[in-house]
Amino acid sequence: MKNTMLMFCLSMIASAEVLVNESVKTNPVTGVKLVTVLLTVKGDKPYSSDHSAAPAELSVMCQQMSSGKHRKSVVALTLGTGVVVETGVPTPDSVLESLGIVLTLVRFDEETQPRQVAWRQTNEYPGLLIQEDFKFIRDHLFKSKFVHIEVKGSGAGTNVSSFDLSGIKEEFSKHEECKQ
Repeated sequence: MKNTMLMFCLSMIASAEVLVNESVKTNPVTGVKLVTVLLTVKGDKPYSSDHSAAPAELSVMCQQMSSGKHRKSVVALTLGTGVVVETGVPTPDSVLESLGIVLTLVRFDEETQPRQVAWRQTNEYPGLLIQEDFKFIRDHLFKSKFVHIEVKGSGAGTNVSSFDLSGIKEEFSKHEECKQ
């Protein structure tokens, strides 16, 4: 009984699991190959007011396009919110909305002040935000243990979800497609 309780307690404080999803697509006409690696950690809560909804997901997306000996890699941060996200600007800003820009508040580890981060929102997937700044990922995400992200949106119940970043930097370094 003691061993079972100890194992339960240890599993509660164990690091978060980094889910890895890899896809490969090749265009038979052009010969262009696109490899996508998605490294995902789940948030502690959904942004949806439906508490049975899936938790928010924060991912590092690595894409490598190759044709013959030529290769190009892109690394981006994605946030799956499950809700239609609003701009996050206190006053309506039609310029930001027309550009598909969403502002969120992000706080790493024990920072005392959150920072404002701009994300791109696509029309195809309004619940998915994309941040394409590798320097931000390298300098902040990979050096932190936790990140808390506030999202404002229609139907959003919980505005803040927290993500355990344990293991994401190590998993990133294992994938050739993620090399910058």
